[in-house]
This record gives sequence, C-alpha cells and structure tokens, in this order.
Amino acid sequence: MEEEPKVLDLNKDILEGSPEKGIWSQTFHKTKGMNAVVMRLAAGEDLTEHTSKYEAVIHALSGKATITLGENEVQATAGTWIHMPAKTPHSVTATEDFLMLLYIVK
Repeated sequence: MEEEPKVLDLNKDILEGSPEKGIWSQTFHKTKGMNAVVMRLAAGEDLTEHTSKYEAVIHALSGKATITLGENEVQATAGTWIHMPAKTPHSVTATEDFLMLLYIVK
C-alpha cells in the first residue's frame, strides 16, 4: 500500500493546547523509515546525555538551547539544523523555552 501525502499545521494541529512547562514531546508522523517528533523544553530543563541506534536530525524552531554532541557544544537558536549519526552521545539543555523538531531516520 502506497503512503499518502500528509500536511499538518504544527501550531494548530500539534502545539495548540500543549503544556508549556517541563518537557513535552509528540510524535506526529511515523513511517517504516522515519519518526517525526516535536519537542518542547521549558527554560532550565534538560535531556541528559544519551545515544540512539538511529541517525537523527534536530531542527530548532524557537528559543535557545545548548546541545552537546560528543565533545562539541552547540548554541542552538531558531533555524539551527543538526545531523547526528547513529550512536552519537548527545544532550540538550534549554537556556530559554526551546522548541525543536526531531527526525529519527531508521
């Protein structure tokens, strides 16, 4: 069965009414080859260092965060785009309320 195109308005269809405190995420698209996740971290929240068996892409939408990729630190702001090969140790610390898209490529 062939997959149909999908169109979403992230603000209206996904983010509207979502909590603005703590850490929140929502997988909004899932296929055999990719998961698409929107994630919000309130200022001061963090995702501790971890790895994934899949490659991934982070696309920052708003706010600011420090993203550690192995030994490198990136100050992410709106528009920052990061590719992470599989098994890359990484962490995210929101220095302001931070909103990002995460694409996990299987």
